[in-house]
Amino acid sequence: MDNADEPITELQFDDLETIEHSKCKPVSVTLAVEGKTRRFVGFRVASMPAKGLLSKKAIQKYGYRKDERSQKRKELFKELQPLIKPSTLIKSDSNQHLKKA
Repeated sequence: MDNADEPITELQFDDLETIEHSKCKPVSVTLAVEGKTRRFVGFRVASMPAKGLLSKKAIQKYGYRKDERSQKRKELFKELQPLIKPSTLIKSDSNQHLKKA
């Protein structure tokens, strides 16, 4: 049995934000990494509304942009369920959205 077939005992999550074509069209990428090996085990890309000073301009130029982050995180967590045990240690940074998911 190689490492890919063994249950994951430590899982780390992180979100990064980047853009799709323009700063007015941000996306969030949620990554799941096996803690011991740093092997990527899953990710999801979600659209999100622009924040701050760009939000008004973004709506005028591209219309309302749905926030898919919560939905995409749930999809990722559901996909990963068969790979983890109830005792799996799950870590993330201080992102409040990850704590809710």
